[in-house]
Amino acid sequence: MHTYATGGASYTITLTVVTDCGTDQTTTTYNNIGIEALEGDHWTLYPNPSNGLIQLDLGTVQGTVEVQLNDLSGAAISMSSFARVEGVLTLDYQHLPAGSYLLEITNNGTKRTERIAILH
Repeated sequence: MHTYATGGASYTITLTVVTDCGTDQTTTTYNNIGIEALEGDHWTLYPNPSNGLIQLDLGTVQGTVEVQLNDLSGAAISMSSFARVEGVLTLDYQHLPAGSYLLEITNNGTKRTERIAILH
């Protein structure tokens, strides 16, 4: 089941698995998917798709920035925290297999999620 918020900025995804052992359900909400602002500052992520080297230009974002890469099921692949960020971060995911991933960027309690594609 997919529920889309008005304006298309938030997505709630519910996964329900029914087996002979019973039913299990999990729900995840992704807010502001796309290139968005963190705490009023504009940031960009490029290139997308990439070969696994991704540039994250945080502009004038202040404070700690946490970056988490997840597979499409939501399982964490890597987590990094950057205490002081100025300018552009280079994220190296070249070791990962080609595919789609979810990159979560958190700053001052605000989380943004961007779907990225790695091509080899």
